[in-house]
Amino acid sequence: MRGAWLALGGPATLCEAIDIDATERFFDLLAKHELAGDVPEWPAFVDALRTVYVAPEATETAQVQLMTLHRAKGLEFDTVILPALARESRRKDPEILRWRRRPQGLLLAPTQGQRATEDPLYTYLGLIGADEESAELGRLLYVGCTRAKRRLHLTAVLDVRDHAGVREWAPPPGGSALARCWDALGAPGPATVAPDFAAAPRGSDPCRPRRFRPSPVRRSARQLR
Repeated sequence: MRGAWLALGGPATLCEAIDIDATERFFDLLAKHELAGDVPEWPAFVDALRTVYVAPEATETAQVQLMTLHRAKGLEFDTVILPALARESRRKDPEILRWRRRPQGLLLAPTQGQRATEDPLYTYLGLIGADEESAELGRLLYVGCTRAKRRLHLTAVLDVRDHAGVREWAPPPGGSALARCWDALGAPGPATVAPDFAAAPRGSDPCRPRRFRPSPVRRSARQLR
């Protein structure tokens, strides 16, 4: 199988040295489960593949690595910092055409233009797409949180609001990653604010970074999915 991958030009698709290491680990594991060009115990191979992690290059001297959550999949670090979790995803322009495959055929709806009444089917397909994006965001957040071996830091910049005369953190935007784990962090209501913020005048900027300490509730990473 390695020979077929080489013949198809597989190495040309690799961008970095760490990708080469990942490929070598995959083929080494595949060789242990391969029998006459086949993998008779496929479930066992898949289970073993889940436990294989790519190691950073031994020659790397940097103590901090910046990468996307997609790039971090399969890696582990002593400390992981996920920044700007209160930011919402960039809004997409309305699609000209929305569709989904169904057992009975293709479910398809075009956009209706600016003055026409919006098609319920077009709206329905948009809601399905939004649910899929929300599920993908939760999956990426779970991936990021489970990359940490010792310490995990979730950071965000939140607004504040007055509630019954008490200044408290406003809930994060619904489309943000922080909204997905807000309840799991035990912080749906008032949060602890640093003394410098409590003494700040009401006219000060509420959006600059503040210290945020959610309630000390122990939750497993699985609750973030």
